[in-house]
Amino acid sequence: MRSILDQRKTIWNPDEPDKRNAVDMPLVIALDNGFIGGATSIRGIMSFIAGREYLDAEDAQIEWYHRLYIARKECMKALSRDIHAEVYDCRKGVLSNNYAADPLDFDYEILPDEADSIKVRIENDRLLLLSLLKVGAFILLEREDSYQLRPHPKWDAIRKDPRLQSCKSCLHPENGGKVCPVYNEDIWPENGKWCGSYTFLENQNNMADKKEYIEIAKAYDIDELIEAVGQEWNLK
Repeated sequence: MRSILDQRKTIWNPDEPDKRNAVDMPLVIALDNGFIGGATSIRGIMSFIAGREYLDAEDAQIEWYHRLYIARKECMKALSRDIHAEVYDCRKGVLSNNYAADPLDFDYEILPDEADSIKVRIENDRLLLLSLLKVGAFILLEREDSYQLRPHPKWDAIRKDPRLQSCKSCLHPENGGKVCPVYNEDIWPENGKWCGSYTFLENQNNMADKKEYIEIAKAYDIDELIEAVGQEWNLK
């Protein structure tokens, strides 16, 4: 079985400028420090902004706390770009961005009109990634045959019937569909309903052809993508 680290790779690291790897994985992220990474999964992309330890998270609750930390940090960084953002989970509402010593102290000015705030959503990985695109945290690209973040009729069908999202119809499982290399564990075929890394590809017979990459924030209305993913989440 492949290593859990095989779902991600460094394409270019500014600390090692002479080393470059091919751009061929379905997802590519460019961070604000110049680092470029590629991944086969949403979770793999998340590990570039949360650290490789994200891949070792043992359950959904630990992943949630990782996302909370990332969101708080990026909201603070967004403020330096004159963007007001707040951490949000539809199950809990707005969560404090507070980094002050006293939990009752505000560590930056809160805008009086909340309509001017961008919600950085942390319910799952896809919502966080899309939210962070809104505040300009990084650049994210997806290969033209991949639809992990981009819209597709299959996602429309899943919104109507969430049972269609299952491990047996996901691209990732190996060993006859029994092992998930994203989470490095055995699976049951009917699992996957809550998985943030569920994925499929189109035109897999043409994998040898060179594929173009699409910059998500430029090609799509991010609010519409967030709304669609949020609908899927609320239905499950």
